[in-house]
Amino acid sequence: MDVQTVIKLLGQADVTVHIIDLGGSSFDTRSPINGMIIAVLAWAAQMMRDTIRSNVNAGLNHKRSKNELTGTVPFGWDAVETGEVRRNKGGKDIKIRRLMDNLEEQKWILRVWHWRFERAWSYQAIANELNRNGVPTKRAGETLKLRSPDETTSIRETLGRWQAGNVAKVLSNLSVQRWLKSKTTTELN
Repeated sequence: MDVQTVIKLLGQADVTVHIIDLGGSSFDTRSPINGMIIAVLAWAAQMMRDTIRSNVNAGLNHKRSKNELTGTVPFGWDAVETGEVRRNKGGKDIKIRRLMDNLEEQKWILRVWHWRFERAWSYQAIANELNRNGVPTKRAGETLKLRSPDETTSIRETLGRWQAGNVAKVLSNLSVQRWLKSKTTTELN
């Protein structure tokens, strides 16, 4: 629908669309036949996009089912190298890491879940409580390279203080959600 809306707006501005991938054919956007061709091309592009998204999600879910790290290490786990190596499409070797339970952090996940869903605390109230208890974030003490809009780079060490967004991110993490679903009502309370 976005493509058709843009094509309609361009047509109203007396703009002709040229699709160069098809031999440079020129389409008059006011012609019903050419409008149908553009709609079919837009549909095919959307179908390809959905297929790619589905394949990527299937690959990530497969890795998660084997407890492999996908992305950054979530709060509640540590990443441990397995000794396995996988070559990516670019020819680069990628070390395989598996997620191992971090019992101390998982204890705090249970508390965060309780505060949020049993006591209805705000994310900010939870962040304040975690900071008051001295619970470090996953990235506490990391060195970050920050680039400003004028292309200068500064280096800063993270303080490991919780913010509302950190709390929300922990509770929405797929590994955390799957782990919480495995817990009994007694364990959650």
